[in-house]
Amino acid sequence: HRHSSTRLSSGFPKLTGNALLLVSLVPHAILSSLPWPLVPRTQMAGLSALNGQCWLIDSDVYHTQEPHEAVKDAVLEDVAIGRHLKQEGIPPTLLDVQDLVAVHMYDSFGAAWRGFRKNAYLLLGGTLPQFMLMYSGFILCWLIAPLLSLWFLASLYGLKIVTDRASGMPALVSLLAPVSYLLALVLQLDSAIHHWRGQVRWKGRSVPSSARLTASSEERGDTPAPTGRQESF
Repeated sequence: HRHSSTRLSSGFPKLTGNALLLVSLVPHAILSSLPWPLVPRTQMAGLSALNGQCWLIDSDVYHTQEPHEAVKDAVLEDVAIGRHLKQEGIPPTLLDVQDLVAVHMYDSFGAAWRGFRKNAYLLLGGTLPQFMLMYSGFILCWLIAPLLSLWFLASLYGLKIVTDRASGMPALVSLLAPVSYLLALVLQLDSAIHHWRGQVRWKGRSVPSSARLTASSEERGDTPAPTGRQESF
């Protein structure tokens, strides 16, 4: 970070722990869902994000922007910070720090499921229309298309293999890529249902949906109280 021209870096650490069929979807999403070369070349704030597990920012930029204060009510704090800073003309640069930083995510499949469940719905928009649009797209790409053509299945395998190799995942995880995609579809739906019912909790705290936060704020005519910072994964 210090030897580059960037003022904001999003680290790509080595991920360890259990439930790798789910955990491998994290680097898969980071590498495949956001066209990083375009991030500094566009003005779109939505075309930006940070990996909350590891990110670096110049101290003068941080104290000038105070990004944590600016997005203090956001559940997906790192994503919100990345978009806020991009809007302020400070786009992030993705750095591979796997040789420097390792992150142990979860000890069990159940813990991984609960951890991802709190965020999946919010990552797909946090509202019913946005979720339905995004979820329909994932069903089309991850379920229907591979059943219609072996070429689509091969492309999904190929994309997962590339991101798994880049993130140091075991070969067995890549071999079971269809299982990861199916788990992701079930997880996204489970996350949506739990958010709609207000049943999402993490480390003893209730995790509100963005839709409910907005609605309650408008009804009261004020800004929702901070809910406490939440990890992205």
